[in-house]
Amino acid sequence: MKNYRDNLIAHHIEANEVVSTYPKLDLALESSYYYYTYLISELRERGEKRFPDDLKEYSADFAEQATEISEKALDATNGMTERVF
Repeated sequence: MKNYRDNLIAHHIEANEVVSTYPKLDLALESSYYYYTYLISELRERGEKRFPDDLKEYSADFAEQATEISEKALDATNGMTERVF
């Protein structure tokens, strides 16, 4: 996962390489959710209230909203024809 990020996404070191597979991020996400649960409880004990209580729930809500926005954007440009190539 780190090699993919370093070489193909962030720095484009292997720019000519065709990406045919992508790393699975499930375990990384689950570990992030787990650590966030610990971290947010520590912050709550110190009075911090700005961040969501549940990162996994927040992520799902964000993805749903982003999907709705992208669908509206696609609908808004549906009748347009590409003129510049």
